[in-house]
Amino acid sequence: MKQYLPMKPIKRGFKIWCASCSCCGYMTNFQIYTGKEVSGERGLAHRVVTDLVLPNFSNHNYIVYMDNFFTSLPLFRELQEHKILACGTYRTNRSGFPKELTSKEITKRMKRGEAMMLHKKNLTATVWIDKKPVYVLTNAHPPTTGTVQRKQSDGTITPVSCPTAVIQYNRHMGGVDLTDQLKSYYSYDRKSRRWWLRLFFHLLDITVINSYLLYKHCYMHHFQPPQKLSLTMQKQFRIHLIDELVNHFSSRKQHGPPTIPLISLVPKGHKIVDLRPFGVKEGRCEFCSTGPHKKLRTKKKTRYGCPKCLKRLCPVGCWDKFHQKYLPANPQN
Repeated sequence: MKQYLPMKPIKRGFKIWCASCSCCGYMTNFQIYTGKEVSGERGLAHRVVTDLVLPNFSNHNYIVYMDNFFTSLPLFRELQEHKILACGTYRTNRSGFPKELTSKEITKRMKRGEAMMLHKKNLTATVWIDKKPVYVLTNAHPPTTGTVQRKQSDGTITPVSCPTAVIQYNRHMGGVDLTDQLKSYYSYDRKSRRWWLRLFFHLLDITVINSYLLYKHCYMHHFQPPQKLSLTMQKQFRIHLIDELVNHFSSRKQHGPPTIPLISLVPKGHKIVDLRPFGVKEGRCEFCSTGPHKKLRTKKKTRYGCPKCLKRLCPVGCWDKFHQKYLPANPQN
C-alpha cells in the first residue's frame, strides 16, 4: 500500500483518492489505493472517478471538476450516460483530443488572452493562452468567453479575455485541497511503528472535519449556539466536541481507593467551563480557598467551575473532589 510519489512534498506514503464538495470541502467519498486491479481495469484514472462519483451522484446533473490526470474522452462519455457533467484540464498526449489544439506551432502564434475552441456534439475542447497554454475539456459549459483580471509586468491589473469553462474551472476546482487545508490546521500527527495508525488518525480527522462542516451548514444557520458560545471556528468546535465526548476521562491508572467515575456527570450538566458567560466573575476557588475544606489559606483564583452548581472550582483537583463529596448525598442531581 505504500507508494512513492516523486512530485509530492512527502515522497512516500499512502495514496487516498477523494471526492469533495467544491464550496466547503466536505468529503463525499474516498478510496484507499491498494494497487492495480487485475480484472476490469479500464485505466486507473477512469476507475477511480467512476467508483467515487457514480454511487452518489448518478442521474442528478452534478458537475465534476478534475485535473489532467483523470480527464479522458471515454470517462466523459460514461459520466454523461449517468447524467453527470464534467470539466477538467487535459494532457496533450492523450488519445482522441484534436491535434489542432495541441499543435505547438499554433499556440506559439497566439497571444495572451486568445483562445481556440472546437465543439463536437456537447463536448468542447479549448486551448487558452495565459502565461502558458491552458487546455480544458468540458461538456457542462457553452463555448463562450468572459473576462478575468491579470497582473502585468509593470504592476497594473488589466482585464483579459477568458473562456467560460476556464473561469468556472478555476472557481470550483480545489474541493479536495480545501479538505486538506482544513485538516492540516489541527490534525493529529503522531509517529508510530504500526502503519495502520496513520490511516486511522487520518480518517478520524476527516470525520471531525465533516462533522464541523455539517454543524456549520445544518445547525448554525437555523439555531442559536447554546450558552452564547460562538462555534464558528474549527478550534472552538473541536474543544466543544472533546468536552462532550471525553471531558474528565483519563486513561492513567488511579492510585488509592476507587473513585466515582466522573464521566457520568457530563450528561447531567456538571462540566468544567468558563463561568464568566454565566455571570460568575473570576475569584477564589470555593473548595480549596474559601470553602470548609480550604488548605493553608491558599489564594487560588480561577474563572472556571461547574455551570450547574455555579461554583468556582480549580479544574485540576478541586472539581472532582467537590463533586465526589457533595453529589453522592443528592443522587437525583
